[in-house]
Amino acid sequence: MKIYEAIKFFGLPPSSKLLGEYLNSIGISERPSYQEVPVERINKSEEGFSLVFEAELGYRDSWGQPRESGDLIFCSLQVYSGQLGDGFAKYAEPLPFGLTFESTLSQAESLFGGATTDYESGGEHVYVWYNRDGFTISISFLPGDKGISFFDIEGAQKKAPKKLDW
Repeated sequence: MKIYEAIKFFGLPPSSKLLGEYLNSIGISERPSYQEVPVERINKSEEGFSLVFEAELGYRDSWGQPRESGDLIFCSLQVYSGQLGDGFAKYAEPLPFGLTFESTLSQAESLFGGATTDYESGGEHVYVWYNRDGFTISISFLPGDKGISFFDIEGAQKKAPKKLDW
């Protein structure tokens, strides 16, 4: 799975012919179905990535009209460095924008400017850049400026994210 290919399918449900053909082409036969929770995932831990699907109502609230209707809509892609201890292997393909898993916060800021918001999560610091080339980029950095833990890309939402108060 290559990030620049996968993100072309944001806004489509698992039942979409286009998304289905793409998933089949990368060896994924699994199709998530709505299970009364707002988010479902296709986790490919051995390949270091997760495809994230949001319930259509939540998708409409955050991103607007999906490209096709369905119970779930493909909204986000997460790739992992393999350093979290969460069972995800290191994603082997290149990251977008010239980033690598060894990139630091200062390198990300030189690419994207100052983050729109940031927050702590499990001892790591996550920085979010809103609407960079039509996408929202979230990057979790390992403690001690030791690189990227995970990288998340989604279409830019209707509103910029705000700093969390928790």
